Amino acid sequence: MKTSLFISTAFSMGMSCSASAMETLPNDPVNLLKEQPRNVYHVIKDKTLLDAAKQISIRSGIEFKISKAIESDVVGKKLTADNWNAALTQFLEGYNYSTVTNKGRIQFVFITGKNGSGKANENIAKSNSRWVAVKSENTKLPAHYRNYAAGSVMPVQLPMTKIVNAKLGQKVMLDLPMGQYMVNHDDFVDDGNGALTWMGYLENEGKGYRVFLSQGEAGIMGNISTPDGTYALETEGGRLFLVDEELAGLSLGGYENDQAIHEHSSILNLSKPDVMNPDSTVLSVGNQPATMAAPALISAANTLPSLVTATAGGPVVDVMVLYTTVKQTATYAKQRIKYLINLSNRAYQDSFINMRLRLVHTRATNYAERGSNSAALDDLANSRGAFSGVAALRNQYGADLVLLLRPYYASASNNCGIAFVGFFSGSGANPGSAFGAISDGTSREAPTNYYCGISTFTHEVGHTLGNVHDRAFSGFPGKFPYSYAWGISNKFGTIMSYYGPSLMLFATPKLPTQCTGLPCGYAEGSPTSSDQSRTINFTAPSVAKYKATKVTTPVIQ
Repeated sequence: MKTSLFISTAFSMGMSCSASAMETLPNDPVNLLKEQPRNVYHVIKDKTLLDAAKQISIRSGIEFKISKAIESDVVGKKLTADNWNAALTQFLEGYNYSTVTNKGRIQFVFITGKNGSGKANENIAKSNSRWVAVKSENTKLPAHYRNYAAGSVMPVQLPMTKIVNAKLGQKVMLDLPMGQYMVNHDDFVDDGNGALTWMGYLENEGKGYRVFLSQGEAGIMGNISTPDGTYALETEGGRLFLVDEELAGLSLGGYENDQAIHEHSSILNLSKPDVMNPDSTVLSVGNQPATMAAPALISAANTLPSLVTATAGGPVVDVMVLYTTVKQTATYAKQRIKYLINLSNRAYQDSFINMRLRLVHTRATNYAERGSNSAALDDLANSRGAFSGVAALRNQYGADLVLLLRPYYASASNNCGIAFVGFFSGSGANPGSAFGAISDGTSREAPTNYYCGISTFTHEVGHTLGNVHDRAFSGFPGKFPYSYAWGISNKFGTIMSYYGPSLMLFATPKLPTQCTGLPCGYAEGSPTSSDQSRTINFTAPSVAKYKATKVTTPVIQ
């Protein structure tokens, strides 16, 4: 089972269009997930048998040989199964076929005719058929994909002209390697200078399965969620690839030790040990120099805001983001920042949170790209070293929050980000706590099979707004006794939760069925109280006043 579902759309600097500012997930609670997550989910709509087999072959590694008499048959089926052996039975219902297996796994399939044709043996297939869709060839992929599992990286072409020109509420058919999906377009952001963020959801599968696309100078980037998992869209060498993150063998970098307290110019990491990492410490002081190689990264630093309103009239939190340019270009970083901010804003809207993030400034920094996020956070918050001018820049641009975005280095960082927990243990507003350091993307060093997901950014911002992890994984409370995340192991986890699959929603009892049919949180007074939307609605007005507004049009450098 894949690790993430994206219940969210997007916003950014620039103008946002939405089918309705208030028309979000809560209006359709029952049908949020019309299809439950499955190991195999593949939709075939009006494809020839040959073309459908090609797609399945790339994904499953199964090789086909099909009779020429039936290769042009038009097929329309929905495959839902726990494995490809079972899915194959659904795919070939109505056909005569034989298989060759090895250790219980189907390797070859001979499709000889339709039921009742009298053609049912592979000898006919050998004489009157041809091979279809051999295994994916990683040797033709960009270098950093070549160690990924066969079939996990697939070249893809998107009808971007049709997608971009679609009106809100219009449906667009996407023909993807994992099937054909009707996407309902429900949001759009003009990011400026020809860049945009496009959003929709899978019409027949439910609003919980999201399509996020960003198009700009760096090419196309995005994420697609389906019932059988999460896929990343990445532009490499001018070509667009769809990456099956689980099949590729990628694992999330994690959130251990990512909750920090700003106190006496040092960082206290007060997360409980990660269940997946029993060696992580409960309490450590993080005032190490920026050159230190590998203190634990902390996944609470995503504070990238955006310019979109969750609901009319809500507080606006202005954000400044610094970025490095060793293993990412400035062009990529600036587009990525806008994209991540957009996702955060949509998550607020979908979670009944009355606030928006606004990007006011981006700027490249020569701060060390590889190294501890906790040390980076300490340096950033104290305007130290390469960050010596940060305090002045913050005042110049009126940034309520200040963030650092760097590529992920697994061995140096150990997790995906760190941020100060604002309002921790019921404390008051503190502009000095509005900082975070975030790692993004797949690890740029060994081990390269770790990555930081797109919810990390929103997760870290959530810490600065007074929220913490699940009770089992937080060493102290947030602003209120109900400022905890909520999730159920192997069922779902809200944005701030350790549990998965991850949903792009904050814990709130106002979403009683959205989290795979279960409540996304519990109200104050419950032993499991978890209402982070209520927390943010309380703290956001204070955070939005940390600095006087100086910029309404982002200054992107």
